[in-house]
Amino acid sequence: MTGLTDTPRSHAPGVERWNCSACGSPIAARFDYLPGQIYVPLGIFDQPDLLPPDVVAFAEPLPLDVKCVPTPVLAIEVLSPSTRGRDRSVKVRRLLAAGVREVWLIDSRAATIEVRTTAGTQVLRQREAAISHAVP
Repeated sequence: MTGLTDTPRSHAPGVERWNCSACGSPIAARFDYLPGQIYVPLGIFDQPDLLPPDVVAFAEPLPLDVKCVPTPVLAIEVLSPSTRGRDRSVKVRRLLAAGVREVWLIDSRAATIEVRTTAGTQVLRQREAAISHAVP
């Protein structure tokens, strides 16, 4: 991959990480427990302080030699007191505008999961199953 260190670095068993060859910033990682996939945090290149959700899911497994990471189909954000306002507004807007089909906001204080799409919002409460329509 262009712009990455030639060989991944491993600082822990079962994990390989690639860094920017110019500045050393983390770019991607491969984990033994996710065979056939490379993890690239969403938003790492475009305002990383606003965009990276806690969890992402792709429509298909990513090949190990991926050169262009597709947009995730699902992004999950666990709301925290310090960023909940920004997560509910700016982050959701930007993720949906980028092509993410579903954004889940998990609110442990309210015991809810908000499922956001371009069509609207569904709020799930305790004991209601959260089922993604974006993840095959």
